[in-house]
Amino acid sequence: MLAIIFTIILIILAYVIFYRRKNHTIHQKPQQFFKDYSIGFYKDHLSKISPQKRSEFNLLIDNFITPYSKINYELKHLDTSTIILVTEEQQFHEALNILKNYEVLGLDVEEHRLRSYLGFICLIQISTPEFTYLFDAIKLRKYIPELSVVLENQNICKVLHACSNDIQWLQRDFGICIVNVYDTQIAARLLNFKNLGLNSLWSAYCNYQMTSEEKIKFQTSDWRLRPLKKEMIEYAARDSHYMIYLMSITTNLLSEEQLRIIRKETNEICKNEYFLKEINSEICEKAFKKYCKQPLDAQTQYILFELFKLRDRIAAELDESCHYMCPTDILVNIAVERPRNLKQLKKLINDSAKIPIIKSSVNDIFEIIAKGLEIPYKLIGNDDIKNQRNNKKINNRNKLFGKTPEGTRDHENYEIQAPNGSVLCYASKSKSNWYLEKGLATLIEKDPQIIRLNFEPKGNGYSDISVHPSAYTVEKKKKCVVCGFKGDYLKYHVVPLLYRQAFPDNYKSHRCHDVVKLCIPHHEQANKFSEILKQKISVEYNVPLYETGEMHKINRDLKSTQKVCIQLLKHGEKMPNDKKNELEAKVMDFLNGNEEYKLLVEEKLKCDINENKNGLIEFLAQENNTQEILNLHGDVNWKKQSSNMHGIRVLEKVGDLQEFINRWRVNFIETMSPKFLPKAWKVDAAINLGINL
Repeated sequence: MLAIIFTIILIILAYVIFYRRKNHTIHQKPQQFFKDYSIGFYKDHLSKISPQKRSEFNLLIDNFITPYSKINYELKHLDTSTIILVTEEQQFHEALNILKNYEVLGLDVEEHRLRSYLGFICLIQISTPEFTYLFDAIKLRKYIPELSVVLENQNICKVLHACSNDIQWLQRDFGICIVNVYDTQIAARLLNFKNLGLNSLWSAYCNYQMTSEEKIKFQTSDWRLRPLKKEMIEYAARDSHYMIYLMSITTNLLSEEQLRIIRKETNEICKNEYFLKEINSEICEKAFKKYCKQPLDAQTQYILFELFKLRDRIAAELDESCHYMCPTDILVNIAVERPRNLKQLKKLINDSAKIPIIKSSVNDIFEIIAKGLEIPYKLIGNDDIKNQRNNKKINNRNKLFGKTPEGTRDHENYEIQAPNGSVLCYASKSKSNWYLEKGLATLIEKDPQIIRLNFEPKGNGYSDISVHPSAYTVEKKKKCVVCGFKGDYLKYHVVPLLYRQAFPDNYKSHRCHDVVKLCIPHHEQANKFSEILKQKISVEYNVPLYETGEMHKINRDLKSTQKVCIQLLKHGEKMPNDKKNELEAKVMDFLNGNEEYKLLVEEKLKCDINENKNGLIEFLAQENNTQEILNLHGDVNWKKQSSNMHGIRVLEKVGDLQEFINRWRVNFIETMSPKFLPKAWKVDAAINLGINL
């Protein structure tokens, strides 16, 4: 009987020991054992790259214009037998000697940021056409810098997806400056992929797609865990395995010009230096505006800034992330409410005992609050902001109604001479000054300002339109072309900007022929007649008069969701439950309707959006986060996409552009009967294509 009891006790002890070891393996901080890991080092030196190496590297990158080779590589799905986990020194050097012999390699990195001030690389995946090597960057940390033989070799192309972070982390941890990079995310953008995630490329070209559940699971995995689970090893290997094939496919689909764009953009990314963000007043004020809608005063400004510095200092000392030490919204709440004792602090913050900074530095917090309250109360920036808004309104009103004082007008009557002294044209003062500032012209006279070009122009200032040169080399008269009124006037585009913006570039240059001066009443009248013709054109070409681009709709929906989140943050506690649930449902429906958005948000929150609705709402309410979501669509001209697409759609259907332009000129003549047009102005003035000014 005693033997049985003794055996049971041994089993229980063995289980407890095993459990504690397992728990320790997961949650210990391996960075504590890194000899080269020092937060103080990064704060003092920014990175491990010496100034001389940085200078030499930047010079290399600036001159690195080698075109990408268009390779042909067959699709091979990941075979687990080709995955090699490198954990020993001998394995490392054997793998390194093999990698030196390849011209193209797939590359990816797994980093850990939880419970770490800096973050650190845990795994580096490098793929050849035959094998994928997974380098244990924790166990082999002192040998990893030797990978620079491959990663800094300009003759070996490294293929990554969204390379910016990986490049920064390799610089930070190992002082490795990667050169010769091909980014498949940039390639996807140039190929007009709607979603730029790696999963989209896998789905399109590799006959493979990862579920959102799998992606979230592995992106939030603890990559410090040793030994790595089999499924984590396969996930990590897959990220780099398909890279070479994706390069093979995309380089053959892209033009030479597009490949040059990828080279230029990746070179700039490689040059970006890793640095730690310093706490400054701008960061604090942005946080205050995000989480608090009341005006900022001097006391709150001081308290919040000092709390930010306290959090950053303690996070660095304990090697924890700032968010783990204390979420930013709680810091803002403390700065605004200013609790004087522990009881008030606990009343202000639920579960305050779980906030590490409160446990370790509560007295420091109260001391900061006490010093902040000694500062005289004063609102920060309110008057300046109000004045700026008022001035902006006044300026807009003056522009609209032509009330700008005559003496402040930028009339286009500043003479520009050719190098031989002949009058080339008359231009605005801003353009005249631009030539002087760039050293492209010499000032001949101050009042009135006359400049002489220091170079021979390609054209004569009037070459884009077949009219007599005198139309451009005489001083422009300051009067309405309809009635001759010499007071305030506005410029009027005979061919509306709605259509002009869609013209080919060679139709746009220096088109002063179709820009005339009108007094305020005639300007309003001309606009009315212009609207009538627009409506006729809308019917003729079957194009709606008001139409926005697809990207504008995407932007609009995201901004609408952002407003809902701000409303929930501001008034959520006071809302009826039905209304609150309705708004939260709108936010969830928006994200569930776009898988790429959902994955990005879950990656940032490191959890399923259904498990952290409050965190989701706070995330989407922030402007920089919504901008990051928009960046998934690549380099989009949002201003252009948000404008009326009517003109672009019409110009796509116009057969004879010259005839279309003439139609607008005839409309202006017939409806306005101008009596003071320049003598050289004519309806059928043709565009001289092929002449560049």
